[in-house]
Amino acid sequence: MAWELVILDSGARVPLEVGKEYVVGSASAAHVKLCARDVSGSHAIITVYPTFVRVVDLGSKNGTFHKGKRVPVAEVANGDTVAFSSVKVQFLQTGTETGPPPPRAFVEKEASHTGEYPVAAVDSDLPALLESWDTAPEQACSALLSWLVRSRRLAAAALLQTHGEDVVVLAAQGLLPTGLAGSKLSPVLRRRSQELREVLEVPESTPPAFLCPVGQDRSLLLVVGTTKPSSRELSLLGRLARLACRLAGL
Repeated sequence: MAWELVILDSGARVPLEVGKEYVVGSASAAHVKLCARDVSGSHAIITVYPTFVRVVDLGSKNGTFHKGKRVPVAEVANGDTVAFSSVKVQFLQTGTETGPPPPRAFVEKEASHTGEYPVAAVDSDLPALLESWDTAPEQACSALLSWLVRSRRLAAAALLQTHGEDVVVLAAQGLLPTGLAGSKLSPVLRRRSQELREVLEVPESTPPAFLCPVGQDRSLLLVVGTTKPSSRELSLLGRLARLACRLAGL
């Protein structure tokens, strides 16, 4: 059983393959790209199952809505409508397997509402993480950190909280490098706040380490393992951490 994502304003149809994940957003690298100003760069992830589609908001500014309510996670049935901020889409089962992805389609609406839809899959076992969040949302942060080390092959991952000049480790997985302590991270966290940057590299860290904002006083620390994540992946992981904190009630 295959699925389609239908853009309601334009009628454009995007085939979705069961068992794969698609990033929805306004960023050029998004698999389902929606070029509306109120849609975040990496707005949400959709995971396609045989009988439903799971939609996970990635801490978007203007929200994801299902059945009239803003939701962090939703299980979408055949015929359901979801709004990524102002852009409404409908999920439909097609009853046949999808063929090759269609050519990129451009849909024009008022001024900023144009969209192109390159379809591809995310190479990850993200569904396993999302299933664990469904089962125990209060453990979402611990599950994310464990998933980062186990599945993303990071050497270590930690959720940090700043209190003035102090940096507190709220949770961690893997082995944090010796010397990567609060005194070293504090100035980097201050610079991140001042420059409003999404991702910062920790200077003179061996192996390389990065900080992704999770909230005003929280950051996700990622220590590189076998493969260095791309800037797009780092940004996406930071958004997953924001959602995990929301689910855990932090």
